[in-house]
Amino acid sequence: IQELENYTRQDGIPDFRVKSVTKSPVKFPVVYWESEEASSKVIVGEDQANDPVRAEAMAQACDSGSPIVTSVEPLGYSIGRVRDPNGLTIFQPVYDGGEVPDTVRERRAKLVGFVFVPMRGPVIFRNILEGQARRFLDVRIVERNPNGTGSQIYTSSRRNFDRDPAISQENAFPVLGRDWVLVLHSSTVFEQES
Repeated sequence: IQELENYTRQDGIPDFRVKSVTKSPVKFPVVYWESEEASSKVIVGEDQANDPVRAEAMAQACDSGSPIVTSVEPLGYSIGRVRDPNGLTIFQPVYDGGEVPDTVRERRAKLVGFVFVPMRGPVIFRNILEGQARRFLDVRIVERNPNGTGSQIYTSSRRNFDRDPAISQENAFPVLGRDWVLVLHSSTVFEQES
């Protein structure tokens, strides 16, 4: 850790230090953060393995050699000017030599770190799924958990999912190691105008 801290300080982050609460000798601190905002000073040096949800996603990404998205979780920091309490984080593993090794054992041995992308899920989906179509369609995205429960990722209308719509459809699909369900309901506006 001391070697990384010294290197990073020489590379232009003079007050860099690894902030970890885990007892594991392996740390995954944020070294570079693209934002110049004040929140970037909080996240730089933070060991992403401090959070069990992120640690699980990183372990899955390492072993699979593929990007993995976390479950919905509190991000704990701002992205842009808005601090949203919940979001998703994608972890892409990076291996020594640049190629994904063939076996899990080799992947663990050659793991260098991760590129990660935190996202405010509700904002992203709102920008993608809303607009004129929102007048006629209520949308919900839920992560289906292994125990059969669901964690809401996004909803366009909190109140309209409590009613029995004229048209309803559910589609399950995998997203970077998670099982998501897209729920579509006809809106009350659609039903009134049809």
